[in-house]
Amino acid sequence: MNRRLLILLLLAVATLAVHSRALRNDFVAYDDPSYVTNNPHVRDGLDAADISWAFKSISRSNWHPLTWLSHIVDVELYGLNPAGHHATNVLLHLLNTLILFAWLAAASGREWTSAFVAGLFALHPLHVESVAWIAERKDVLSTLFGLLAMAAYVQFARRRRWRYYLLTIVLFVLSLMSKPMLVTLPFVLLLLDLWPLSRVAVVEPAHVPAGDGGGGRVERRPPVWLVVEKLPLLGVSAISCVLTWFAQSSGGAAEPGAAIPLAGRTANALVTYVVYIVQTAWPSRLVVFYPHPYLSDGRPWEVWQIAGAATLLVLISACVLLAWPRKYLLVGWLWYLGTLVPVIGLVQVGEQGRADRYTYFPLVGLFVIVGFGGVELLERIAARVTWARAVAMTASALTLVMLGAASWWQIGYWRDSLSLLRRADDVAPAYGTKVNLADEYLSRGDRATAVELFREALERRPDAAAANYALGRLYLDEGRLADAVEHLRRAAEERTATVDIHITLGEALERGGEIDRAIESYQRAVDKRPQLARARTRLGGALLASGRRERALEEFRAALASNPDMARAHLGLGKALMAGGEYEAAIEPLERAARLKPGLAETHEALARALAGAARMLVTLRSDPSRRDAMRALELAERAASLTSHLDAAVLDALAIAHAANGQFERAAEIARRAVELATLDGDEELSAAIRERLDRFERGGPADSSAPNSP
Repeated sequence: MNRRLLILLLLAVATLAVHSRALRNDFVAYDDPSYVTNNPHVRDGLDAADISWAFKSISRSNWHPLTWLSHIVDVELYGLNPAGHHATNVLLHLLNTLILFAWLAAASGREWTSAFVAGLFALHPLHVESVAWIAERKDVLSTLFGLLAMAAYVQFARRRRWRYYLLTIVLFVLSLMSKPMLVTLPFVLLLLDLWPLSRVAVVEPAHVPAGDGGGGRVERRPPVWLVVEKLPLLGVSAISCVLTWFAQSSGGAAEPGAAIPLAGRTANALVTYVVYIVQTAWPSRLVVFYPHPYLSDGRPWEVWQIAGAATLLVLISACVLLAWPRKYLLVGWLWYLGTLVPVIGLVQVGEQGRADRYTYFPLVGLFVIVGFGGVELLERIAARVTWARAVAMTASALTLVMLGAASWWQIGYWRDSLSLLRRADDVAPAYGTKVNLADEYLSRGDRATAVELFREALERRPDAAAANYALGRLYLDEGRLADAVEHLRRAAEERTATVDIHITLGEALERGGEIDRAIESYQRAVDKRPQLARARTRLGGALLASGRRERALEEFRAALASNPDMARAHLGLGKALMAGGEYEAAIEPLERAARLKPGLAETHEALARALAGAARMLVTLRSDPSRRDAMRALELAERAASLTSHLDAAVLDALAIAHAANGQFERAAEIARRAVELATLDGDEELSAAIRERLDRFERGGPADSSAPNSP
C-alpha cells in the first residue's frame, strides 16, 4: 500500500475511533438552542428566505453566513436529531486532520513527521470543545477553508500559477464567512514562506534542519515582495475585522470587555499564552467556561504570575531566534503567538478568561515545534544509539494513544447540558456557570436545587440582574411576593436590566396591591421599548386598576398599533371601554380577543358581561328612545348567557330584562328565578334582592323597572 495512503487511513481510523463518541451526545444549553434547536430560520430547513437571512444576519454577534447555511443543511438532512449534527462536526474535524497532513507533508517532504503533527491535532483534548459542541461548527468549518487555502498557497508557491493564488483568496474569504478567527492567515502564509517553503531570498542558512525545504524547489523572493504579494489577503482581513467589530458591537458581545482595564486584559493575555502551553503538555481540568480573572467573581492574577509569564514568553522567543537555522521553531512559535491574537483577550468579547476552542488552529504551531523538533533530536540521538528510533516511535505512539483516551473521556462531559455544566461548576465555579446550571435543573423540574444554585450565584454577584430575576420569578410563582419584589427590585436597578425584569417586577408589585409602584415599573419597560405591546398592555391594565381609564385606553390602543394580534391588549381595551359604560364598543375588541386566544376564560367572561351590559343599555328607559332595540338586546343577552353556560346571575338578570322588553314575561320570570338562586349561592345579597324586585314585576306581567339597572 502507498505510504501516504496508509498514513491517511491511520489518521482517519484514529480520529473516528475517538470522536465518534460525540454521536451519542445531545444538544447542550450553551448556544445550541440559539444556533439550531430554537432558531426558526435554521429549523425551517433549506428555503430561499432562510438562505437570504443567513447572509444578512448578525445574530450571535457574528456575521458567518456559511456557518448558518451548514446548520440549515443539517436540519434539512437530519431534522433535530443531534447525532447527525455531531456527525457533521466530526467529519469536518477529520477532513481538517487529513488536509493538515497532506499540505504539511507536501510542503516539508516529511510524511511521518507531518503525520505525527496531524495526529496531535486530531486527538488533543483541547480540540474536543470545537468538535463536540454543535454550536461551535463555525470553528471546524472556518479551519477547513483555512487549511484548504494554505494547501492552495503551497501549490501557488511550487508552480507559480496565479489561479492557485486566486483560489487561496477565495478559500480565505470562505473561511472568514464561517468564522473570522483566521484573519491572521496572511501572516501565517508569510511564515510558510520562511519555512517550509523557503521562499525568502535573504535566507541562506548554513544548516538545513529536518524537513526544511524538502518539498520541492521554489523561486525565492525578497521579503518586501512577499509582503506585497499578501496585500490582497490583508485587505480581505481588514474588511473582515470591520464586519466583526460591527457585528459584535451591535450584539453587545464587547460590553463585558469595557469593564476590564487594558492592564487587566494585557495581564490575562500574557498568562493565558502560558496556560495554553501548560494545557497542551498536560490537558487536565478542561471545562466549557473559564471565568475572567478581572471580572466581578474572578481572581486576578498575582504579580509573580504575570511577571513569570512575560519572562517565559520572552525567553522562548529569544531561544527560537537564537536557533535561527531551525526555522520551524520560529515559524511554529510565531504561528502560535500570532494566530491567538484575535482571541487572546486584548479586545475582550464575552466574560470568559480563555476557551479551549480558541486553540483549535493556533496549536498547530506548537505541534510543528514538537513534531519537527522531535525528529531532529531523534536523528541526532539515533546516530549514536541504535535503539533510540524504536523507543521514540513507541513513545510517539503512546502519546497519541493517551491523548486519544483523554479526548474520549473529555467528550463524555459533553453528553448533555447537565453533565457539561456540573463539570464546569466542579472545576471552575463561576457566577455564569451557576446560573446556567440552575436553569438546567429548573428545566428538569428540580426547583429546590435551582433556587440553591441561584443563591450561590448571588453570593458571587449580589446585584447581578440574571440571578435576581430568576429567583424573583420563582418566588413570584410560589406566591412569596415580598421576596419576589426584593430580588426583582435588585435586578431592575442593574444597568443591564431588561424589559422583562421591569415587567415582572411590575406584576409582583401589582399582585401585592402596590399599583402606583407597579405603574412606575411598567412605565420603565415602556420607556426602554416603546413598541413592545406586552409592556404597554401591562401598563394599561395597571392604569385601569388605579382608575385612570383614559390613559389606560391610550396604552391599549398603542399596544394594538404595535401588535394588532395581541389578545390581551384587545381584552384590556374591552375592559377599559366597559369601565366607561361603552358596552357595545367593547364587544368588538373582546370578540377579537376571543378569536385570537380561545382558551382564555377571562376573555369569554368579559365578553359575556359586555354583551349583557349592551343588552341592558338597549332597553333602559334612560337611554335615547331612538336607540332602543329590544330584539337586538335579546340577541346580545342570549349570547352572553351561552358564553357563561347560563351560570352567571348578573348575565341571566340581563337576559330576563331583555325577554321582558320583548313582552315575554313568563320566560323572563323563569330566568329571573334561576338568577336569584345563583346570586344567593354566590352570597351576593344585593344582586339577589334587585332581581327579586324585578321578578315580582315579571310575575305580574309588567316590565322591569330599569330606571336604576344593575350593571353585569
